[in-house]
Amino acid sequence: MMQALTDFFLLAMTAIFLENAIFTRALGTSRMLIAAKRADQIFAFGILITVITICASIFTCVINMLLMRYSWWYLVEPLCYVVCMCIVFLIVRYALKDFFPGLYDKVGQMLPLATFNGAVLGPLLLSGHQGYDFWQYLAFGLGSGIGYTMALLLVSEGQRRLRRTNLPRAFRGLPISLLYIGILSLGFYGLIGHQLPF
Repeated sequence: MMQALTDFFLLAMTAIFLENAIFTRALGTSRMLIAAKRADQIFAFGILITVITICASIFTCVINMLLMRYSWWYLVEPLCYVVCMCIVFLIVRYALKDFFPGLYDKVGQMLPLATFNGAVLGPLLLSGHQGYDFWQYLAFGLGSGIGYTMALLLVSEGQRRLRRTNLPRAFRGLPISLLYIGILSLGFYGLIGHQLPF
């Protein structure tokens, strides 16, 4: 039992820091730049991403176990994962709308951005290709969602600080944001332990 909890925790930490969807693979960067502008809704967006990723991980794990043995699976795998994301979107949307209408009014507009996102599809594909079991899927999904939220917080704070500096006109807005994300990505790349070629 203790070994399983340790493995779960380590895989979640790996997804947060070493396999971060934004900083190591640039998945979901465009949506992140939109969400990072609204500092008051970062946690809500991050929680939605995390819930969607965990729920979609459950569905994709089951589908992977059922269909992985067929030779044509790799042809339809991304399509099946997108269908799983659509099912999770509908379940979460109607659950929020029916049981938590006040919460749905606050986060309903963010739900499509949080669901149909490279930061959700990427971890699902990575988990499928790693051959994870059910608990590993959940750990990687949880870690990916938390890592995305952490990236949102870092980019939002960076954008806030960069707005207060006197930058050359050519670098204001998107160019400096992309440079900032690139520098953070290099830091995460170094954290993984890669060496730069000489």
